[in-house]
Amino acid sequence: MPQDVGAVVEKFVRSAGQVSDDDPHFDRRVDLIEMGYLDSVGVVELLAYVAAEFGLGIDEETWAMMDPLSIDQVAATIRAGRDAT
Repeated sequence: MPQDVGAVVEKFVRSAGQVSDDDPHFDRRVDLIEMGYLDSVGVVELLAYVAAEFGLGIDEETWAMMDPLSIDQVAATIRAGRDAT
């Protein structure tokens, strides 16, 4: 069964950003930096998590192009990276 990449990334972000399950502003499309869910350290932790969990290194240029940096964007990038391998 294929892994729900978005759910895995969301679980990490909720934990790293200490986001409660009932936060009305949080969803998979929200800009994680702009809305304060992740700071620069959290972004680095997310980068490391993606590499460890999915075996996928995402270069800084690709990260910088994610605007907004959302769970949906990260998940799409992971799926595209998996498809390319």
